[in-house]
Amino acid sequence: MMATLPANLPIGLTPMKTPPFLRAKSRQPEVCTPDNASGSQACQAKMTLTSLLQSWSLRPTRGTPHRYGRAGMGQDAGAQAATGLPPTRKGKATREKLLAAAAVAFGQHGYNAVRITDIVAEAGISHGLFYRHFADKDAILLALLDQLNEELRRTTARTVGEADSLSLERLEARNIQFFRDYRRDRLLLRVAREAAAQQEHSDFRRVWLQMRDRFVARTERWLERLVTSGAVPPLADISMVAEGLSSLTEQLAYVQVGLAAQEPDDAFIERLGKACGLIWYRTISGQPQ
Repeated sequence: MMATLPANLPIGLTPMKTPPFLRAKSRQPEVCTPDNASGSQACQAKMTLTSLLQSWSLRPTRGTPHRYGRAGMGQDAGAQAATGLPPTRKGKATREKLLAAAAVAFGQHGYNAVRITDIVAEAGISHGLFYRHFADKDAILLALLDQLNEELRRTTARTVGEADSLSLERLEARNIQFFRDYRRDRLLLRVAREAAAQQEHSDFRRVWLQMRDRFVARTERWLERLVTSGAVPPLADISMVAEGLSSLTEQLAYVQVGLAAQEPDDAFIERLGKACGLIWYRTISGQPQ
């Protein structure tokens, strides 16, 4: 059966049959798409692998600072995005292990020097597991700060109902307890303050200021109650007095506890708390003792 010639074929030209060896070489490669995935076995295998990679979120993305996952995922978002399921009990245990290891690593190396390698080595897990829970070291530090912020919130809630009276002994005890709490998390608090001071880390600054503002607000409410009850003479600017006393205590804690080469002992903490309590007492009461 003869093939029908195209109507627009130039005069003097006739179609030639392509030799078999040229036809074999000029064959176009098979393009695998979801529409023809049921074709050859090779195409089926390729589409299956592509689907798995997409569901596991293991494809590197532009701007991602690591090999796995997606930029910007923190806490359990990585694990949930990868599987589509909420984190399991085992996953939560792994996350807690990572957080504990990160607190140690940040304390030992500081924010700028710490690496993901340091964290996973301390936790004894793989890099892949890290990225199933956190996008990078910023995300895990933010998670640590969130924990610290929540702990401070609970502590503040317990102390809001303190007595509406002023005594040197109570102020000393209150400040001694503050420095003890600071000592417990001194390395992490030092790292958090240093990270918050860096201009490019607005998230760290936000969380740090939330923790600090809660402490200042608690002090301000207490001063207002003292003035209202007549326990102390009126203060010209209660808000600024609360800010100043809080800043004094915070800076003492950072320098004397956070930056100390060795963890301060109980005797030093008590000495620091008593000195700070005396400053608070004289400032608020206007009396030398």
